[in-house]
Amino acid sequence: EELEQEERLRCRNGFWCLVGHEHLVAERIEKHKLAETKWRVLQRWGRMLAYVPFVRAVFVSGSLVFHNTHEGSDLDVLIITKYGRIWTARVLAIGLLGLFGRRRHGAKIKNRICFNHFLTAQSLRIPHPSLYNAVTYSRLIPLFELGVTHAAFLAANHWIGEYLCRQPTAGLVSGKALRWPFGSAAVQRAGEWLLKGWFGNQLE
Repeated sequence: EELEQEERLRCRNGFWCLVGHEHLVAERIEKHKLAETKWRVLQRWGRMLAYVPFVRAVFVSGSLVFHNTHEGSDLDVLIITKYGRIWTARVLAIGLLGLFGRRRHGAKIKNRICFNHFLTAQSLRIPHPSLYNAVTYSRLIPLFELGVTHAAFLAANHWIGEYLCRQPTAGLVSGKALRWPFGSAAVQRAGEWLLKGWFGNQLE
């Protein structure tokens, strides 16, 4: 209130901004609307990853979680896989989304899923503590959790809280999470049964 009286801050449509930067309010609102549209695209096609064998969780990252996208933005995801099958899961996930033309590659970026990070269930800790990574990984939003939870990821990366004002908490943004599609668990189990043992090891 003091800053407003001193005409250093102004409130526009429920948002505070520096005097002279009022245009950013309209820009933020438009970006929020655009991000919500992109969320629906990600939820539609991201649910297919629930059928991929050895996938244990899918988290959304990047500009989308900050609602700071632009028209040509892609859709960044971080995927957790079963230990010992990270490369198999990676190929299957990329192949499945590529089959439907939803994987980012080359100049095809807009509204396509970008597989920018893969981890295994036994290697959840990000080995590069920094302020940038703390902000990035504190804002992950779960799309799916099957065997690996958001809480487990944050616990493995407790160092994040050392760079922020407060320790991030799992489950604060639950409205974006999807239920596992009907039959996806059975498809996963069948695929993992076929790719287990000697054959699966050789393929990996």
